[in-house]
Amino acid sequence: MPTPEDKQLNILFDTKTTLTDLLYKSDFFVQIECRPESDGSLSSQTIALAKSSAQVLPEDKLSFMATSIRPDGFSASALETARKLQDLTSRPVTMVLSGQGRSIHDLKTDAASAKSNGIVNLFAVTGNIAPDHVPDAKGNYLPYTRGYMDSLDTLAAIKAFLPDVSLGAAVNPFKYTPEDQCLQYAKMFRKCAAGANFIVTQAGWDMKKYQELQWFMQMRELVKPVLARIAFLSFEQAQNLSESYFAGQVIPLPVASALQRHANSEAEFMTYQCELLALQTLGLKFLGYNGIQITGLYYSSDFRQFWEKFEALSAIVTSYPEWLRRWHNFHGDISFAPAPTFHSQSRPHYFFANLLENEPLNYDAEASQLASASLGQPAWFEKLKASLIRPGADGKASRMARKFFKQGDEKTYGLDNSSCPKRLTLCPCGNSRSDGYCEANHAPCVFKKVVELSAAFNEMNLLE
Repeated sequence: MPTPEDKQLNILFDTKTTLTDLLYKSDFFVQIECRPESDGSLSSQTIALAKSSAQVLPEDKLSFMATSIRPDGFSASALETARKLQDLTSRPVTMVLSGQGRSIHDLKTDAASAKSNGIVNLFAVTGNIAPDHVPDAKGNYLPYTRGYMDSLDTLAAIKAFLPDVSLGAAVNPFKYTPEDQCLQYAKMFRKCAAGANFIVTQAGWDMKKYQELQWFMQMRELVKPVLARIAFLSFEQAQNLSESYFAGQVIPLPVASALQRHANSEAEFMTYQCELLALQTLGLKFLGYNGIQITGLYYSSDFRQFWEKFEALSAIVTSYPEWLRRWHNFHGDISFAPAPTFHSQSRPHYFFANLLENEPLNYDAEASQLASASLGQPAWFEKLKASLIRPGADGKASRMARKFFKQGDEKTYGLDNSSCPKRLTLCPCGNSRSDGYCEANHAPCVFKKVVELSAAFNEMNLLE
C-alpha cells in the first residue's frame, strides 16, 4: 500500500516510449553502457562515443545505459549520468538502480526523479561487493553497514510505486553447476513476477549458454525481450587476464589464450576482438535475442570498427548453419566452459544435451534433449532441522527447534546466511563463481544448500 511519502514522490508526467516497447518493435537493438567518472561527469571519450553511435544507428535501434558503478568500484546514484546522456543524445536512457549501500528510499527517490526527467527505463541490480566491505581477521564477512538491497525487493517496490516505468533485470546464464543454474533461472522467474519487463544477460563467450537461456525460456513459455550482454576488454586487461577478475563473468582459459595471442599491439588486439564480437553478435541475432548490451566500450573508433564488421558479416552470412560453421572455424575445437577448480572437479553442466548444433535452432519439445543432472543431497541433520523450522512447520518440536537452533531466515529453510557478505535471503546474486563459490571466494554460496533442501522436500517450485 503506498505510503504518504510515496504519494508525495509519485508525480504523474508525460509518458514516453519505453525500452520494452522498442525491443518488441526493433529487429535488433543496441544498448551501450556508459560509466561515469568519479565525480559523476562523462569523460570526453564517452561523450564522443555517445554522439558517434547516435550518428551510426537510428533512434529505434539505439539506447544508452547509465551505470551506477564509479571507477573506484563503489555504486552511487546514476541519475546525473542518465540526465546528461539523455540531453546529449536525445535517445532512450536506462538508469541502473544498484542496491550496493543504498536503501529502498534512496532507490525510490532516484526512480521518481528519473521519471520526472523523462527517464522511464530502470534496471535493478543487487550490486557487487563494495570495495570497503572486507573480511575480518578470521576471514568472515560482517554485515555491511550501508547494506545491500536485493534486486527482487527493488523491482517489487518500484513496480508498486511507479507502475508505468519499464523495469529491467539481470540473469547470469553462465552457471556450470546444476545448483547454480537452477538458482539463476528460478530467480529470473521471480524477477519477472516482481515486475521485470525485460531481461539482460551477464556477459560471456559461451554461445551454448546463450542458446540454453533461449531454449529454457521457450520451454517454460516465458515471453520477455532479452538483451545479450557482450564485453569489450581493454588492451591492458587482455595483457593481464590471468590476474584479472570480473564479477559474474567467466573467461575460459582457451578464450583468454586466444585474446592474449592477439595482444601484441593495441590495434591488432582491437581488430581481433571486433571480429570476435561481430561474429558473436550475429549469432545472438540468429538465436533470437532482441539485441545486445555492450559493456567495456570507451572509444567511438572501436564502436565503428565493430559495427562495420557486424554489418559486413550480416550481408554475407544469412543462415544459422552458415554462422555456426564460421563460429566453429573461427575458434577451432576449444571449450568455452570454465576449467575445473580446486572447489569443483565436476564436468560443466548444460541444461540441454544438443546445444549449438545445426538442428534445432529454437527449442523443440521432441528434438531438444534435456541433459541429465543430479543435485547434492543434504545431510540428515540439515534436513531434520529444516523440516522443523521451515515455513509452515508448527507444533511443539518446531517451536523448540526455533529456540534451540541459531535462527536463519525461514525463506532459506532456516539456514544461517552469515557466510553471504550481502546477507541475501530471497535468492543468490548473479556474481557467484563458476564453481559455485561466493563472489568473495571465501565460502560456497549458501543457496546451494537451499537448492538441495528444496529438492529433498520436493519443493523446487517454491524457488520460483
